[in-house]
Amino acid sequence: ARAAGAAEPVSRFRATLAWLDIDAAQVGRRLWVRHGHRWVQARITRLVHRLDIQTLQPEAAEQLAVNDIGIVEIELQQPLPLQPYRHNRTTGALIIVDPTTHRTSGALMVEAPLA
Repeated sequence: ARAAGAAEPVSRFRATLAWLDIDAAQVGRRLWVRHGHRWVQARITRLVHRLDIQTLQPEAAEQLAVNDIGIVEIELQQPLPLQPYRHNRTTGALIIVDPTTHRTSGALMVEAPLA
């Protein structure tokens, strides 16, 4: 049984993505996410916007290049117990790994689960 206040497992969520890889983050890209000790296959389903680092304003974007920060929607192959990062840094943080090169490609901070 889940403890009171434990995170509900979700398959889709919105997150802030800090992209670190030289290969751009694009909608449809498949990747691995690591949450605690679990590895789950995932894909980027939507790039909501990129953050302009100079003005801190959102701007439309087709992809995130190295060192870009943006808001994305992610779909997981298996549900994970996620909570918004602002409420719980442990259950709200994930890393992204490229399945081909095994490079750490990015860091995710969960904003909200999606229905």
